[in-house]
Amino acid sequence: MIFTGELPQADECLFGIPMHNLGPATKFKLWLEHILRFGVTICASPSGPLGTLGGKRAAFIIAAGGDSGRSSGNGNASLNFVEPWLRAMFGYLGLENMQFILVDGTAKVKTGECDREASLSPHIEAIRALFFRDPLFATNTVVGQGDPQAGWAACGVILH
Repeated sequence: MIFTGELPQADECLFGIPMHNLGPATKFKLWLEHILRFGVTICASPSGPLGTLGGKRAAFIIAAGGDSGRSSGNGNASLNFVEPWLRAMFGYLGLENMQFILVDGTAKVKTGECDREASLSPHIEAIRALFFRDPLFATNTVVGQGDPQAGWAACGVILH
C-alpha cells in the first residue's frame, strides 16, 4: 500500500479531512487502520507500544458542513470528535507537532445560504498564515486523494 510506505518517510504531512456524522470520514479511518503497523509505525518498548513517527509535523484541515460553535459560541464545539480522535491516533503514532484548522459551515456555502467567498475567507487566511508563517512544503508530493466524485467524502494527503 502506497501510504503505508510513504508516511514513515515523510518529514511533514498535510491532511484534508471531512467531518461525517461528528467523526472522521470512513475512507480516512480505513487508511489510518492500514498505517497502524507493528514494526513499521509502532514498535515495542519497555514501557509498551511506541509510535515511530516522532519528529514529524502534521497539519490537519477539517471540513464540517455544520457550525462547530467555535466562532458562534453555540455550544456545538463538544460535538467535534474529529480533532480529539486525530490527536489520539497520531499521538499514538508518535506525532507531537500537530496543527488543526477547522473549516466549518460548508453546508451553507453548498446550499447557497451564504456567500462562498465571505464564508471561506477567514479559513483560507488561517491556512495561508499557517503556510506563510512556517512553510510546510518546499516541494509537494501528492500521494493520495479521495474520489472527486464522492464530493464530501474526498480526503487528501500531501507528504513532504
